[in-house]
Amino acid sequence: MKRFTKISIILTITIFIMSVFLACGPTEGGNNGSGDAGDNGGDAGNGGGNGEATTYTLNVTVTNPDKGGVTVDPPTGPYVENSTVTITVSPEEGCRLKEWSGDASGNYSPLEVLMTDNKTITATFENIPTYAITVAIPEGEGTYTLDPAEPQGGYPEETEVTLTVVPATGHYFVQWEETGDMIHSSIFRNPLKLVMSKDFSFTAKMDESTELLEDDFEYDAFPSEYKITTTESSDHSWELVENEAGGKLAYVEATDTEYNNNTRLELKSLDLTSVGRAYMKFEYNMSHYWAIQTGEAGDHHEGGYDLRVEVSTDCGATWTEEWHEADDPAFDSVNDNFETMPYILNLGEYAGQSDVKVGFHVIGVDCAEVSIDNIAIRGTSE
Repeated sequence: MKRFTKISIILTITIFIMSVFLACGPTEGGNNGSGDAGDNGGDAGNGGGNGEATTYTLNVTVTNPDKGGVTVDPPTGPYVENSTVTITVSPEEGCRLKEWSGDASGNYSPLEVLMTDNKTITATFENIPTYAITVAIPEGEGTYTLDPAEPQGGYPEETEVTLTVVPATGHYFVQWEETGDMIHSSIFRNPLKLVMSKDFSFTAKMDESTELLEDDFEYDAFPSEYKITTTESSDHSWELVENEAGGKLAYVEATDTEYNNNTRLELKSLDLTSVGRAYMKFEYNMSHYWAIQTGEAGDHHEGGYDLRVEVSTDCGATWTEEWHEADDPAFDSVNDNFETMPYILNLGEYAGQSDVKVGFHVIGVDCAEVSIDNIAIRGTSE
């Protein structure tokens, strides 16, 4: 009997201790969070041992509220873990977001914030830089326009502006000369399109000139004074086609694989006996990749095909090459694929001669398409 009494006492004590332990639970924290969570979520966010969701706080401030503000969506927290909060900026006029700092970076808006912790984010605004355009044209030789007109204080950065020279009667726009960096592919462009990233200062180089030939190909058939010479093996010849704007241009279609083009468009004969200098302005459009970057060693100009400007002084019996696309320093990258490129070619060495013919010669194997437009040949007495 004594032995059973002792066992009963031991069992009773053991059951009591276990009951007390289960009733009290763990001494710190909970099942879904850690201790010291605090009102703002602490290091691990709100949430205890009763299955509550973990949440975090987001504090958004603005360094210079006189230049802009922000909106937060949803506007108030706390925010459930892994939820997304969107912050959108509203700059004052003439200002923009410079940067985010704290728990975000960059300068894009709206900003998507994934709530994985308590976060503080600061928006800093700045004034948008402004730039000016200065244009000089010799007195009496022409005027210019800016579209849009330059606002007081200058153009905001990244504004797109079109600068156009309007030559005076008897004058001809030759090229732009810029104070500072040259404008590369835009040196002969009129109108000239600019994106404002700095102050620009230009001088328009003009020339008194006589129009010798001007052709924008706005007709249904080439003039009778023109001549097209195409070899029998040539896949295609010069033709007139519509451009994207609905106008016309002179065009040679691309060849099929391993076929060739060999076709020349000869303009009418020009009398340059009373001319001291002569210029030809034209626009061309072709593939930089197929003209410059392809072709086997030994190919003419190391490209798959060429557009050549040739001149004849014996009624087209012989031709001298004066230009090809590789001579244009602006035609220098694959980004120029099928971009319309303007060029001005000096024909001064033919001044004083009669019966001068200019030809546009497309030649090569695996030729991509090519076109020309807006030809203008002018001469001066000097």
